[in-house]
Amino acid sequence: MRKLTAMFLAGVVMVAGTARAATVVADYQFNGNLSSSVAGAPDLIATDPLGVASFSGGVYTFGGTTTPSQQGGLTFDNSGGLLTSDSYSVFMTFTLDSLGSWKRLIDAENRQSDNGLYYLGTSLQIYPLASSPATSVVPGEFNDLLLTVGSGVAKVYFNGSLALNESTTLMNINNPQNFLNLFLDNVVGGGQGEWSGGTIDRAIFYDGALGSREDVVLTPAVPEIGTWAMMLIGLGGIGNAMRQRRARKIIATT
Repeated sequence: MRKLTAMFLAGVVMVAGTARAATVVADYQFNGNLSSSVAGAPDLIATDPLGVASFSGGVYTFGGTTTPSQQGGLTFDNSGGLLTSDSYSVFMTFTLDSLGSWKRLIDAENRQSDNGLYYLGTSLQIYPLASSPATSVVPGEFNDLLLTVGSGVAKVYFNGSLALNESTTLMNINNPQNFLNLFLDNVVGGGQGEWSGGTIDRAIFYDGALGSREDVVLTPAVPEIGTWAMMLIGLGGIGNAMRQRRARKIIATT
């Protein structure tokens, strides 16, 4: 597993051909917690029924089984209205443990429908629309995905390339709780169990539709608390050494 480097965060991105700006409202870097580095955003909600989720090296690993009640994943609580239900974008970098068959990536109906964005093992699909051309997750590597929703169109960019461009409202946030789920499959209706465990490295939420994958520019990830602590300890040691050196110099001259 690798932690992506050379990351960026654009505070506001103007979408080409429109007056509306796509604004970053939440950025999750998984440095030991599910908090956003953007003030005012809610913590992500973890679904971890088997208690197997963990943080390590700036990533979050989730697990479980394909049984709907035992699946692990994450939820963005949009009850505060940070995302416009029919105009938003989600960028994430992730791996999947199981690459065969259908795996839910993003759900906008709070698990009450089979509709959603899936990886099919060889392509992507906003179910029940047509699937993308051949699109492969790279085993053991972080893959990046951008979903943009706006003006009745949903686009999906995968590892930098446009994979889906659909005239649809299927990815509009459409549930009373105003939740947007990552990786969790539906718990009612057909097609349950289309799930995989995996690891997520970054998740950024924009209010507004980005114009292209190039509009996602990532800031360096914030160092983990342990890293900051080591830096402070190091600075403290330097400070002590300097004070001791000054003390010795004073004694020597008296």
